Amino acid sequence: MSYFYVQTCPNGHYEITNRKLQEGAVCDLCKEPLMDKCPQCGEYIRKWTLYGATPILPGKKDYKLPDTCPKCGTPFPWNK
Repeated sequence: MSYFYVQTCPNGHYEITNRKLQEGAVCDLCKEPLMDKCPQCGEYIRKWTLYGATPILPGKKDYKLPDTCPKCGTPFPWNK
């Protein structure tokens, strides 16, 4: 079983990775702090669980950042 997470900055630059967010991580493009959870409720922005061998990450081109938190509805910073 493999887990994948979306890590994004407030400007909406994102990466899909199989690593949990490290404290102090910043965006490669704009150097803003990265986040992987809703700042209001702590729900992951997006987390995939894939079973079996996963030689590649989930497709970035098929993913669109959500406008709001899927759990509490708080607008994410890239929509302000």
